[in-house]
Amino acid sequence: MGAMTDNLPAPIADLLRVEDDSAVDRLRRRALEEAGYAAACVYNAFEARTALAGGVRAPDAILLDLQLPDDSGLTLLRELRATRPELPVLIVTGQRGDADIVRGLDAGADDYLVKPFALSVLVARVRAVLRRGVSAGAEYVQVGDLHFDRLNRVISTSSSGALSFTPKEYALLEYFLLRPETVVTRAELLEKVWGHQFDPGSNLVDVHIARLRRKLQESVTAPVLRTVRGRGFQLTAQADAAETA
Repeated sequence: MGAMTDNLPAPIADLLRVEDDSAVDRLRRRALEEAGYAAACVYNAFEARTALAGGVRAPDAILLDLQLPDDSGLTLLRELRATRPELPVLIVTGQRGDADIVRGLDAGADDYLVKPFALSVLVARVRAVLRRGVSAGAEYVQVGDLHFDRLNRVISTSSSGALSFTPKEYALLEYFLLRPETVVTRAELLEKVWGHQFDPGSNLVDVHIARLRRKLQESVTAPVLRTVRGRGFQLTAQADAAETA
């Protein structure tokens, strides 16, 4: 199968936007979601701390306004750097002075974007900080004989070379590859891969899982994408893993 190089979906990523301007929230959220990102928003520092403390998992990046109604964004940023130094942070603010930019970057921001800006620029800056997050972490992921080059976004095996997938198959497999051996529920896949666009009672996930499983089975040494009865799905490197649906 040939390498998939065109029409790749955006990386599956959860963004937390800390933004007090609800008037522009809808436009920014729509632009980010159209680019393939899940883009939740909180409107003050208290909500941001609550979301980060109580979430199932940390977001993949934070878009942070500096002018929050209950605290300084810089204070929140310094807290993040003390507890989650690897988390990409993009400051999005109206503070445009050179001294403001220096303070933001020195406090630990990965990038600094001054309002107003084109939505296309926002999406590009998000891609950039996410790439830096990948570079700071594991650049390559391997599950069994399945290799994932996160920077170049190529999935391959040693026996078959680069594999070809539809955009949705790629997004689905990417999600599993970043969570090997973890049981992922249908509801989670609907939220993270499809963005709440479908009825959780539909068989949409099962249909795509079946197609993806067939493609993986074409490579003898590829890992197993199995169904775990009553729980969800799991990508496992154990070639003898049994189907439990």
